Amino acid sequence: MKSSNVPCVIVLTSSLILILVVIIYCKISSVTNDELLAVSLIFRHGDRIPNQLYPQDPYNNESLWGGDPGELTNIGKRQHFELGKWLRKRYNGFLSLLYDKNEIYVISSDVDRCLMSAATNLAGLYEPIAQDIWKPELNWQPIPIHTIPMQEDGIFQSIMECPGYNKHWQKQLRTNATKKFNEDHAKFYEYLSYNSGLNITGFVDIINLYDSLQIEEMYNMTLPEWTRMVYPEKLREVFIYSVNFQTATPEMVRISLGRFYDNVLEQFKVFVEEKTNASKYTKFRMFSGHDYNIFGILKTLGISDSSEIPYGATIIFELKRSATGEIFVHTLYKTNELKVLQIDGCDVNCDYKTFVEKLGKMILSEEEYRYICEI
Repeated sequence: MKSSNVPCVIVLTSSLILILVVIIYCKISSVTNDELLAVSLIFRHGDRIPNQLYPQDPYNNESLWGGDPGELTNIGKRQHFELGKWLRKRYNGFLSLLYDKNEIYVISSDVDRCLMSAATNLAGLYEPIAQDIWKPELNWQPIPIHTIPMQEDGIFQSIMECPGYNKHWQKQLRTNATKKFNEDHAKFYEYLSYNSGLNITGFVDIINLYDSLQIEEMYNMTLPEWTRMVYPEKLREVFIYSVNFQTATPEMVRISLGRFYDNVLEQFKVFVEEKTNASKYTKFRMFSGHDYNIFGILKTLGISDSSEIPYGATIIFELKRSATGEIFVHTLYKTNELKVLQIDGCDVNCDYKTFVEKLGKMILSEEEYRYICEI
């Protein structure tokens, strides 16, 4: 990011409701002389209540959770508020202190916890100042969040809603390798079914069970004695197999991730070709999604480590220009710490043309998606 002068705004409010806005100029510098051109990031929603509690769960009582299944918790709200503040610190100067619709575009999965995560994230990113203050005692302002109906959503929900994807899923279930995996785990499934009250006949059936046990453990709830035989190691093994299965073939990759990758490449193309005036793409784009979105991206870029995706986990693609004019993409992974990711076949700073070639094999246009998914 180049050094630049940007306005820093200090707001002083007296007891007489006098608001004095003093504008000073601060010098913002960065470690390198690289120019930041555009940013595209995607995060997982924050902490939530289990999606589905199993029949014999001792905690299968909604009153214990303070909300409906799958709902964002107050912890999840705070997680994304803090992530928004972190984004402000990192991109202050690149993003104006005042909200500007021409700089940022936010799109969310049409699921309450994702929409709420985006909203609390933006509350941390855009604390109102100057003319953005509309109610002095409320340190918040509304920022637009866009979404797509689930049945038409190729960015976040294709593995759930697309008939074309389901055809590939069913075909993959019939392969010898998949049949063998389920046969090898048949006794395991029987044990889980007997103790949980669920009808578990395959690896997909354990996802919500593993999720519930994991969340209950996080909340320091004592797990039933029977879980000691299977949790966490054996259940985690099958869970990881299940999420890997979602991108088992090139066709499944294109349908599940192609619309997201297409959005990233189209946005970056605009800023490489400097056609921003005639484009719908802003320089900063934010996507609010699910763990399987993050997992799929990490896997297809060759940087998956077979670990679960924590709440609020964020993949960031930064499009940059070096001092000598080279265009490249810098990829980051933000959890409790910030990691620089090296995409398979790339340097840490991935040459833009290589990045386009890598993602270009997986993209899916909106027209293609609508055809494949019978929309």
